[in-house]
Amino acid sequence: LIVLDTETTGLEVDQGHRIVEVGAVMLADRRKTDQHFHSYLNPERSIDEEAEKVHGLSMEKLLNEPHFSEIAESFLEFVEGSILVIHNAPFDLAFLNAELKRASSKFPALEEICDIEDTLLMARNKFPGQRNSLDALANRFEISGYDRSFHGALLDANILADVYIHLTGGQSKFEFI
Repeated sequence: LIVLDTETTGLEVDQGHRIVEVGAVMLADRRKTDQHFHSYLNPERSIDEEAEKVHGLSMEKLLNEPHFSEIAESFLEFVEGSILVIHNAPFDLAFLNAELKRASSKFPALEEICDIEDTLLMARNKFPGQRNSLDALANRFEISGYDRSFHGALLDANILADVYIHLTGGQSKFEFI
C-alpha cells in the first residue's frame, strides 16, 4: 500500500494546471514505514493565488526544483504494482496521468500499473451525509500532532495514512512493551 497526495497550481487539469509537489508513504502491516517518495516540482507556469494560500508554495520557491519529467521514472518505480491510497483519487490521478503523458508517451497511466483505493469514497460509505474532507476525517479520528498551517503532499499523505488505518478498522495488533 502506498498513500499518495499531490499539491497543484490550481484545480483544473484541463486548464493546464500542474503538480507542484508529490508525496507518497508506504504502509506495511498496517503501519507507516520509512519508505517514502517526495519531490517539489517546478510547474513551469504560474500558481493560482488560492492554491498558493493552501500549500504556501510560490514560483520563487519552486524555480530551482526539478520538472516532473525529471522525477517521472523514479516515481513510477516507487509506485508500480502497489495499491495507491488517495483521498479524492480522480483529482490526483488526473494530474499525475497528465504529467506522465506530458513527460513521455511511453509512460503508462497509473491505473494500468496500480490498483486504486479512494478514501473519500470509503469515508462517504462509512459516514454518509457527513463532511469527509481529510481535515474532517483527521478530526473525527482524533489524529493530531501535525502542523496544518499549510497543506503539503508528504504531510497530507502521512495524515491520510493515519486516516486510512482508522477507516479500515484501526490498529491490527497492540504491542505492549
